[in-house]
Amino acid sequence: MALTLLALASLLCASCGATREAKYADAAASDLPPTNFTLAITVQSPAVRGGQPRSAQPARYILEPDGLLRAAATRAATEEFYPAQTRRLSDDDQRRVWLALRDGPLFRADHPAIVPLPPSSDSSSPPAKTTYTITYIAGDVRQILLLSDGRPGSDDLGAAAKLTDQLADLAWIK
Repeated sequence: MALTLLALASLLCASCGATREAKYADAAASDLPPTNFTLAITVQSPAVRGGQPRSAQPARYILEPDGLLRAAATRAATEEFYPAQTRRLSDDDQRRVWLALRDGPLFRADHPAIVPLPPSSDSSSPPAKTTYTITYIAGDVRQILLLSDGRPGSDDLGAAAKLTDQLADLAWIK
């Protein structure tokens, strides 16, 4: 009996993985954002406002599945920080954000910057270098990327900055 249950459990786990991969592939094949598309970017930086490009300044952006964009440019930006509602994006704006992510180098199931959990952070001490934590959900798959100089995937820092700048534009952050 126990052996039968173990065999059944392993079959279920294998089919869950296949379903997960299929949903990710389906999401990647579509020009429209998945219904559950969510994107969150946290920028932690030693930069002082105005001292570096907008995309490298401390901020937190959250795009929810219904198009609600939350954003705040603040040193208090951490993964736990939940900014106030900024605006609701149009379907076209959501689609442009989706395509920027999907068509860029960050939307890879095997990206070297993928981490299992977002970093816990202490907003009282700024990091030594600019760090982007990018979390997205597409096709029921959640990916978390941690990008900064010297970490795996750091070749894609430009793509992270560009995606951050796109959200900053949409959030009317100068």
